[in-house]
Amino acid sequence: MPFPALFQTAFAWQAGNITYITELYDDLPELMQSCKLLSERNMTQSQFPFDEEARLKALDELALMDTLPEPVFDEIVQRVAKACDTPIALLSLVDSRRQWFKARLGFALPELPRTIGFDGRTLLQPEPFVVPNAQEDSLFAKDPLVQSELNIRFYAGVPIKTSAGLPLGALSVMDYRARELSSEQMNALLAEAQSVMDQFEKRLSLFAAERQQLAAAAEEERFVKPKREKAEARA
Repeated sequence: MPFPALFQTAFAWQAGNITYITELYDDLPELMQSCKLLSERNMTQSQFPFDEEARLKALDELALMDTLPEPVFDEIVQRVAKACDTPIALLSLVDSRRQWFKARLGFALPELPRTIGFDGRTLLQPEPFVVPNAQEDSLFAKDPLVQSELNIRFYAGVPIKTSAGLPLGALSVMDYRARELSSEQMNALLAEAQSVMDQFEKRLSLFAAERQQLAAAAEEERFVKPKREKAEARA
């Protein structure tokens, strides 16, 4: 599968536009099997072990989707890639339909559909999610990241959760060869994921405080100020 077509194809799968996909691929039987696998994965992901509406609200309140790169997150993916000795490290935020990469190292695509790749599955896990050999994994063997020229074989990801336990995205590493992480490397991945969580919580707390201030100001403008003006007028 040519790499330039991967991004278009992923979104074509997401949209379910079989006609468009067949223009990109000659091997329709293999394509249909891939679509079937993605559909089955969608069914699994629809059974969320969390409140999806509340999760999306928290993601919206974080206000990081589609924002510019930030050194604090770029440094985190650089450190985790070095610690885990992987060519790829990603920090994703996952909304209702896509996984967008706030920070990325060794990966050209800025986003993917939620049903493509590994992070959508990582959101469903209570702990780190590891795929030692994606080519031999029934869930991912037909995935475009595995079948394309990217040839992704190894994945390890940690869900990034709010203090309420709502997963907003994932910090992950990938490799072109089947492998495992050592205990030291897994600890490094977990530590950097906690750093991301801490950054997210600071922002959520800051935004919550700003909303409270705005609400208080609105309350002042609507009720307190008119009463004070009337009192001053009577005086």
